[in-house]
Formats: sequence, C-alpha cells, structure tokens
Amino acid sequence: MRQREQFIVINEHNYLNKNLLLCTNNLQKTLPMYTSSKEIIDSHVSSLCGNDNIIIIDKINDVEKLPETVKMESYAITILYRGKASFFVDGESHEMRENNLFVFRPNITLKQTMLSADAKYHITIITQQYAQSLIAADGRNVWEILLFLADNPVVELSRQQAETFEQFHNLIKKYLQNPQTPHNKEITNHLFMASLYDFHDIIEQRLNAKRYNFSSAEMIFRKFYKLLNNTSPKRQKVEYYAAQLNISPKYFSNICKQLTGKSALQHINDAVIKDITILLKDEKFSIKQIAQFTGFPNQSFLGSFTRKHLGISPYKYRKQFLLDNI
Repeated sequence: MRQREQFIVINEHNYLNKNLLLCTNNLQKTLPMYTSSKEIIDSHVSSLCGNDNIIIIDKINDVEKLPETVKMESYAITILYRGKASFFVDGESHEMRENNLFVFRPNITLKQTMLSADAKYHITIITQQYAQSLIAADGRNVWEILLFLADNPVVELSRQQAETFEQFHNLIKKYLQNPQTPHNKEITNHLFMASLYDFHDIIEQRLNAKRYNFSSAEMIFRKFYKLLNNTSPKRQKVEYYAAQLNISPKYFSNICKQLTGKSALQHINDAVIKDITILLKDEKFSIKQIAQFTGFPNQSFLGSFTRKHLGISPYKYRKQFLLDNI
C-alpha cells in the first residue's frame, strides 16, 4: 500500500490562534507525531509575534523534522540573509542564497525544505484577507509584483537592499511586540506598505532594465488596471471594461481569473470598495453624495453593497472609523 503523504497546513487563522492543523492528504486524521498545537509551536517555531494581519517568524527549529509536505494557505515572504536553502514548490526545485527573497503563495505545496546550519532569515506571513486589502489599496503595485514573481520566484537583492528590508522587519517586529503602543496597527500597516513600495521599486527597475516581455494576457490585465483606476465611477459592468479593452467579457474574466485567482467582477468591486471607504472617512461627504459619486442609484443600494463586502453599513463604518481616530 502506498504510504500517505504527511501534510502540515499553514493557515493564518491557525497561526494567529496558535493552532496549527496537522493532517494527512485526506485531511481526516491528525498526525500521531504531533498531538497538540502547543507541541508544534514549542518544537518548531521560536520568536513568533504578530497581530490579526501579520506574523513574523525568525527561527524554525528542527527543520529536518518537519513533515515532508507543507501546504501553504497564506503568503509567506522569506528573506535569506546568510547561508543556503533549497526546496520544491509544486514539484519545481528552487535554491536560495545570501540576500535572496522568495514569496510563497497560498495553495502551493512545499516539499523537502533544507537549510544550511549557518542560515539567517526571517519569514513574514500575511493573511489572505490582509493581502486583499493591500491589493484594494494599491492594486497596480501589488499585481505587478505578483506577475513578475510568477516568472522570477527567487529575487536577488543587493546587500544594501537586504539591509533595508531587515530594518523594515525590525521596526515592524518592534511594534508587533508592543501592541499597547497608540496607533500600533496603523503604524505596522504603514511600515509594511512602505516595504512593499520599496520592493515594487526594485522589481520595476528590473522590468525596465530587462525590457520584460509581458504575455498578451498580462498586457490586457495591466491595461485593465490602468483603465479601472482612471474610470469614475468605477462601478461599471464587466461588459463595459471588456468593450474598452476590445475583448469579450468571457475572455476578459478568464484572464483575470488565470493571472490573479479573482474574477473581473471581484477586481471591480474591490476598486469600488476602496473609493467608498476613502469617501466615508471624509465627513464632508454625505452618504447620499457618496452613493452618487460611486455609481449607485441611491443610499439603499450603497448600503446593500457595503454590507455585502464590508459586513457593515456605510454609517457604521464611518462611525467606527471616527471612534478609532479620536
């Protein structure tokens, strides 16, 4: 009988609750070698800190004793400052050396992880929900990075660039370890976003230097995001954007799903939500005005949309924002 593969599922909620789910490939039986979540944390993870969005890990103990296969359900940004690492992602072999960066995406399988004894690294795990919020906040930057990383998974950094990311890491870690600091979450989010902008600048320089050739699908997606950002109101049908791009709605949606895992409608809704939340944070705009600005026939339609996508009414969102920023 073929031996079952052993999986460790890395999930943001499991990490944040210090509750790692261990399972076999049929996701039904708990692995006997790990009987509790505390045992995993004690055995394999040290220097762990985080909040609802970000988790930082500076050390994984006994890497050689980890299960054969790791199932990722979050983004994990890994920078190797010293030493070597090797692993398989979805069956493809990768190697990391000094000052290399690798982004592990959700839903990939990681196998045969090896680290040299002198390895120095840090891992920043961000939840899928937080990643979605970053994309909604500045989709162009994030998607350009993700598209580049799909073809160039291992990013070589200069010593200075690696040192800059380490400084960001240490600052973010400082605030994660001191959650009582006023505006802690906002500071942490802005620091992480700043590091993302810095990374985007690095990628953009390489795109320009290599005159990177995007596929036709990638070019269409880039045109769509530029069009979306320049359209007001953004709340238009998928058919509208497809017509502007001179392609069929079905092909347009397939491109978005293939490249990003999200439908065209989801991208449009994300952009609309971004505009709504920006306007709700400004008291000079009434809810009725915001509905008009963002393409809704009335406040009722706006309310239904925000409750569906934010889980809260426009009024309550504004009220909560104002209370949090007193």
